[in-house]
Amino acid sequence: MARKIEMLPKSFLLQSVILPLAVLGSDPVNQFQPQKGDPPSREAVFRVDEDTTAVLAEDRGKVLTKAEDGLVWVDGETLPIEGKPFEDADTYFARLPPYAKSGVVKGTWMMGHCTPGMSYVFRTDAPKLRLRWSLTLERLSMSHMPATGVSGLDLYLLGDDGKWSFRKCCIPRKQYDNEVEVEVEPGRTYRLYLPLFNGISKIAFGVEKGRTLEPVPLAPEKKPIVFYGGSVTQGACVTRPGNLFVNIAGRKLGWPTVCMGFNGQGCMTIFEAELLAKIDAEAYCFLCFGNMDASTMKATCLAFLRRLHELRPNVPIVLGAYHYILATGPKYAVEHAVAAEVVHELMAEDPKSWSKLTVVPIDKLCPADCDGSVDGGHPNDYGAQFMADGFVEALTLIGAF
Repeated sequence: MARKIEMLPKSFLLQSVILPLAVLGSDPVNQFQPQKGDPPSREAVFRVDEDTTAVLAEDRGKVLTKAEDGLVWVDGETLPIEGKPFEDADTYFARLPPYAKSGVVKGTWMMGHCTPGMSYVFRTDAPKLRLRWSLTLERLSMSHMPATGVSGLDLYLLGDDGKWSFRKCCIPRKQYDNEVEVEVEPGRTYRLYLPLFNGISKIAFGVEKGRTLEPVPLAPEKKPIVFYGGSVTQGACVTRPGNLFVNIAGRKLGWPTVCMGFNGQGCMTIFEAELLAKIDAEAYCFLCFGNMDASTMKATCLAFLRRLHELRPNVPIVLGAYHYILATGPKYAVEHAVAAEVVHELMAEDPKSWSKLTVVPIDKLCPADCDGSVDGGHPNDYGAQFMADGFVEALTLIGAF
């Protein structure tokens, strides 16, 4: 059976890259399969100024400020980022380490410079906060995903009950020097989510002179839950970064998360299993089958899970089922059966070793009324909430914490 690619629109990356669009039931060629030649240069991917490279490791955590327009601006590269998988990335906001460039396909490397799942957690004594950010890509939105989700920022407030609540969506208007002013409650803890399908080249926090802004460590004693997959795991097609199902699940659980979602990819390669194993995770969650070849997905998944389990034998694994709610009938029987078959085979081999492996079935990933999807595969905000609940339930039942 031909492979169905879980991709987003061709026009998304404009001059940087052209991504194929998969229409449910179509059989496009995936131009991001392994091919000869190196991935595009850093300049081709980012198109940003040289002064946006990451600060030296010894400078991280220091607050660098400059006065401007009656404000003191705090450089975002001097503040710690929640949800950052690797410290040794080629920019401060990248999700992949440099050595991964030779081991992943072009699409994964390029999507690794978008910022899904990453956020700042901070506190300020100022009554107002000004946010200024520049993006790595010119394209702000897509045909089925708004600019607020692709390129915007999302502000949340931590309540006295320990729950996060939405406060402000910062709407991008252009590639460079977007600016939004937000009223905040002095002394309260806030969380600012970064864009899902764009990258950050610069970001700064402006407060009144004499006021301060400081980072707040978010559960540093907890290991993160790592989510890995394709465009859905990266955030397609929610309206705001905070509505990425990975971010929702983290807020519901009160647990740090890492988003390793890569549009059109997440195909369970051995290299990526080994890469994920380098993250000291509390649990691993996967949503991958939408981008995999039906004829080989079972064997590929088994090899991937066995390698990860070999490297991280005691870490729980939650395997999301094939999530295309409108793909029904005999044509899609293989895809819909594969997750349960994989778990059954591994459990039969060694029930004790694989006791913390489970599946999130499609009825826990997608609402039965199908209104949770933009196109049958990518969730809207309603669908993302539903999907987050499915993973939260599975993680809880399996005793991941």
